[in-house]
Amino acid sequence: MKRAADSSTASRNRIRLTPNGLLLIMLAAWWVVNILQGAFMELADDEAYYWAWANHDGGLDWGYYDHPPMVAVLIWLSSWMGGSLGVRFATLLLQPLYLWLLWTMIRPSSPTFRHALVYAALCFALPALQLYGILSLPDAPLLMFSVLFLWSYRRMLRCASVGNALLMGLSMALLAYSKYHGALVVVFALLANMRLLRKWQTYLAVAVTLVLITPHLLWLWQHDWMTLSYHLGERHHGFSLENPLMFVVNLLLFFNPLLVPVYWKSLVGVRGAKDSHDDEGQALEHEWRRALCFVAVGFVLFFFVASLRGSTQAQWLLPMAVSLVALTFGYLDDNPRWQRYTLRVSAVTAALFIVARIVIIVNPFGIKGELWDNQATYARIAQEADGRPIVFSDYATAGKYAFYAGGRCSCQSVFYSHRSQWELWQYDTAFLGQTVLFEVHDSYTTTDIPLANGRTFHYKVVDDFRPIRNVKIDFDENRLDIDGDTLRCQLELYNPYPYNIATGEHDSIHIRAFFRLEQRVQPSVIDDVAFVLLAGDTTTLDCAFEIPEKVRGHKCSMGFMLKNHQYYLPRQSKTIEMEF
Repeated sequence: MKRAADSSTASRNRIRLTPNGLLLIMLAAWWVVNILQGAFMELADDEAYYWAWANHDGGLDWGYYDHPPMVAVLIWLSSWMGGSLGVRFATLLLQPLYLWLLWTMIRPSSPTFRHALVYAALCFALPALQLYGILSLPDAPLLMFSVLFLWSYRRMLRCASVGNALLMGLSMALLAYSKYHGALVVVFALLANMRLLRKWQTYLAVAVTLVLITPHLLWLWQHDWMTLSYHLGERHHGFSLENPLMFVVNLLLFFNPLLVPVYWKSLVGVRGAKDSHDDEGQALEHEWRRALCFVAVGFVLFFFVASLRGSTQAQWLLPMAVSLVALTFGYLDDNPRWQRYTLRVSAVTAALFIVARIVIIVNPFGIKGELWDNQATYARIAQEADGRPIVFSDYATAGKYAFYAGGRCSCQSVFYSHRSQWELWQYDTAFLGQTVLFEVHDSYTTTDIPLANGRTFHYKVVDDFRPIRNVKIDFDENRLDIDGDTLRCQLELYNPYPYNIATGEHDSIHIRAFFRLEQRVQPSVIDDVAFVLLAGDTTTLDCAFEIPEKVRGHKCSMGFMLKNHQYYLPRQSKTIEMEF
């Protein structure tokens, strides 16, 4: 009997719940909810675009026009499952992993159930983590590898060994393959504790990173560094008061405005801490918290300054979430009153998100947008196409058409939007000589099809389709002449196609200059030059364009393009900054 009682006691001890076990249960429950959401929620626009990357006929690549390849790899890993869950499943695995890894870094040596509850409440209360635990976007692996880097960084603070250097190098490479501004996590963390720059192991980590990202660097070099040019140059269009104001609004909403007082106290606590400590462990802990503080504050300052040059997006600040959770958790451990406040905020936030999640899936209010009615929308477009290929003007629409309807398509971005990966694939050349549907701006005489998602599909039928997108327009910016309200220039046009391209009013094809001031684009057309671009030949033209009244007296970006009466084409020249 005694032996049986001892066995029963041992059994109860083995299944006793621990704080770590409680957190695992909460993370698992959250993950199951995300799985259900990911399976039943329709794709966001960018998700469909990245799905197209992962399912390109040529296979995965080492880089893409908009981002490094990590998001495409994740989608490719689970695409075999099909449907929305097949796009998202690999991404959905990341969140419980990085939240658990972060917990192992910041939990006390003897965590309690309240510690686990407060940590989970902090994570649940962040809209940033709620949203990017579901969507298959580059920001999800950015979060994962930000945590992995900070974990390796913490290990390097304690022991700058070869093994830890290799781990740090791997984590930095994975950050680079996820999203370029992941480099800011590394920069701000190293600035916080520059003694690491005096250790050779740090440079070993950098060397490992460079070796691992060499394939991507080669891809960038082969494509004229177009991705970096896009992010560092093309996305910035000058100052507009709206941009910094929206940056502040997005910052508050993304990280829960109700938690701002707790964040502030956590950051001030790190700043006010003394640099001298009684033992090495306390000193290392302070260095670690100092790095978290630098990352959080650094991201806010960096992207606020960026907002003075152009629009910013809330998700660019995502790595801040790691720092804010870690710092706030440490602060709450010594402040029971703020613990209770945070738990209440989390309960309110969780309730709101439960309602929001249900509304997104069920859509009882008939909301129109990118997350609803995609199946019916793109089935209607496919019915209209009747087997003919479509050239869309928006990269995300093309992705969704391919995903939901499986139709042949490409994308030709209009001159006021940025280029996309579709144009690198050259899909439109496969449509040469065919009849295609070409999506155009609604100011033209078009066929207009109302769609289930609330939008209207405007298109023209183009017989004997001949793309002219790859025509190159070159000019010497030092020889541009501004004569009153007229811009005079010499343009060199190269036709790479195996057919002639006739231009001039008779064929309704013109050369246009475009001027971008802030978010607005003003075109200017030249009507009195007629010429023929011979196949594989170069033509030089002297042109004069009227400078639009709205850009006179302002500094703006400008370039040149060809325009067909049936559809717009993107800029086919470089873009420069000028003041008119």
